[in-house]
Amino acid sequence: MTVPGEIVATAHHCETKQASVRLELSSSKVFVDLAISLPALFAGSALGVIAFHRVNETVFRKTVLVFLLVSGISPI
Repeated sequence: MTVPGEIVATAHHCETKQASVRLELSSSKVFVDLAISLPALFAGSALGVIAFHRVNETVFRKTVLVFLLVSGISPI
């Protein structure tokens, strides 16, 4: 059985945590990081489209799968 005071404290803690997350997401560092990463995102996308049109489809798929496998294993 739970005590009503515990439920109120837990709900308040969740609201406080959500407010701090919103504050962190609106900080200028997020926008700076976004501005830095967008050129790399577009360059990678453009290179992927170019490679897709120039390389055999089977080779392209295998290459992409290998890159995904390596990027998935690297954090481990």
